Amino acid sequence: MQIVELFLDYTNTIFFGNVEDGVKKGDFVVAQTHRGVELMRVGRKVDVAEPNCEFIRRATQKDIEDHKSNQALAKEVLPEVQNIMYEYGFDVKVALIEYMLDANKMVIHFASETRIDFRELVKMLAKKYRCKIEMHQIGMRDEVGIKGGMGVCGKECCCKAFLTDFAKVSIKMAKTQNVSLSPNRVSGLCGKLLCCLSYENEMYNEITERMPAIHTKVTTKDGEGEVIYNDILRERVHVRFGDEGYNIKDYSLSEIEYDKTK
Repeated sequence: MQIVELFLDYTNTIFFGNVEDGVKKGDFVVAQTHRGVELMRVGRKVDVAEPNCEFIRRATQKDIEDHKSNQALAKEVLPEVQNIMYEYGFDVKVALIEYMLDANKMVIHFASETRIDFRELVKMLAKKYRCKIEMHQIGMRDEVGIKGGMGVCGKECCCKAFLTDFAKVSIKMAKTQNVSLSPNRVSGLCGKLLCCLSYENEMYNEITERMPAIHTKVTTKDGEGEVIYNDILRERVHVRFGDEGYNIKDYSLSEIEYDKTK
């Protein structure tokens, strides 16, 4: 037996399962998760992890065909479920519907910023579709992670491509990295701050601590000047000499001296 990563369709959420030897990356297996019996894609082998789902068997061709049939059915009923939501007065967006492999349970993923009581709706849906109904509330970031899209960088959104968890992102990160604070530049398709602001934040903080603050007086081989800009990635400092602002030179950190206690 070996412990491997297991992935569901439409999401990068990682499960860990203890599967039989011979199962390799890219294979499909059937496993029992906290939601039900599901078809899962095998990822890499891991050395340290606690299994959080139960391996049942390698997926058969019928399992794969049933899964595809369930996907087609889910896409078919999604607009219908969305309309029912509106009829019940719920102004929420249905992002995704999933069926468990045996089709005895439907999971409805919906985007909403507030808590909603769906008890009566769930009873009606269960009667209509003759299966168990689970309502799963997601945030705007999760919705984009499900649907995908192109980010401001021109590539597929990270939450769809590879992210398995959302790190905390703050506007301070954008300021540290000298990123424009325009909402169009620092916001993703979800309307939240770009996840990628957290990727290099630690490196930016480390370098920034070694650099003088703006307006710091520094001594260079050309005399004393004032710092007007820090080129963090190149670790160079732009220094202005005189009050006119025309005489500006840039130096590496090793070429300047200043009082680091201030």
